[in-house]
Amino acid sequence: WGMFYDISKLEMPRGAWGAEHWIDYHYTLDTFDWPSISCDGPVGTGCPGTFIELADRRHVSNDRENSLIDPDLKPIRTQEFTVGVDHELSPTMSVGVRYSHKWLDRTIEDVGIQVAGVGEVFMMANPGYGIAEFTLAGTCATCPAQPPAKRVYDGVEFRLRKRLSNRWSMITSYLWSRLYGNYSGLASSDENGRNSPSVDRFFDGLYMSFDQNGQPVYGRLGTDRPHQFKMQATYDFPWGTQIGINYFLASGTPMSSTISFKSVPVFPFGRGDMGRTPVYSSTDLLVGHTFHLPGTTELNVNLNVFNLFDQDTVTRYRTSRYRDDLPDLTDATFFQGFDAIAIANANPDIRPDPRFGLADQWQGERTMRVQAKFMF
Repeated sequence: WGMFYDISKLEMPRGAWGAEHWIDYHYTLDTFDWPSISCDGPVGTGCPGTFIELADRRHVSNDRENSLIDPDLKPIRTQEFTVGVDHELSPTMSVGVRYSHKWLDRTIEDVGIQVAGVGEVFMMANPGYGIAEFTLAGTCATCPAQPPAKRVYDGVEFRLRKRLSNRWSMITSYLWSRLYGNYSGLASSDENGRNSPSVDRFFDGLYMSFDQNGQPVYGRLGTDRPHQFKMQATYDFPWGTQIGINYFLASGTPMSSTISFKSVPVFPFGRGDMGRTPVYSSTDLLVGHTFHLPGTTELNVNLNVFNLFDQDTVTRYRTSRYRDDLPDLTDATFFQGFDAIAIANANPDIRPDPRFGLADQWQGERTMRVQAKFMF
């Protein structure tokens, strides 16, 4: 059993505490002669249209006047419990089983609210606690509380190991697991692996945490692979050639469709409604040979081939259903429940995204690496 506290990464203070600036100046588009448009900065710098407004996208969270950092902010904390047993079948072979249960107690994230005339404002808090519990209380007395960040992992792994003897070795394992919650961690699998610790998009609006039935959105997270099989084997030939194989076979990952509401992505049908990507497998090959040179010197030359069979399995589909935001519902109406597809079909200004459901990422191509190593 272990309890772990994480340190804060620089991405959060850089983006939210004044080191980065993001200011948008909005003008009317009075000409379609786009080469003539020269907007290099604030008002009066060559923009041909009429100035509308200035939008500051970086409200400094640690500004004393903003009060956007929870005074009771607590560090990121996770816990885990692991138990296992190994049994030796022979001096060179063993079997084992291990169970792991890991869970998140709390995290630090930017929690967003929409402020009229200002735009998105972000609080640095523990989602679901303190100032980030009832984020819409000032404008919606009936709106629910922000669900806390949740990530729970359970896994059972079975292993068979053969130590190097008689010129060969092998390690195999089968893992059954479940990764469940609403928060994938410091990197966001909801955003194609975006790595912006503590300032990802998980809680940028309370709407992101609820589906169209007004229920909190929990489910299998984006890197969940219930079944995984791994095998690594090596063989040393008497004449100095070595060969190694690494094989990986796993379930696909869950895909969840989204719509955009008030500029944030929403899971109207919960997580995993699009099913999973195809079963994923990959084979890597290592071939090497050692040449014995005079004295104690040796030259090792090897070839490492990744994705030996050049498989191109689909690893992601487009998940956005529409190109436009859902028309503004009142906050109370949103959380009471709505029909996203019916609203979109009734509104001609909402354009379906023709890319929805199509593959847009694939397994990496075959790559080879040659290495020579001189040892003395």
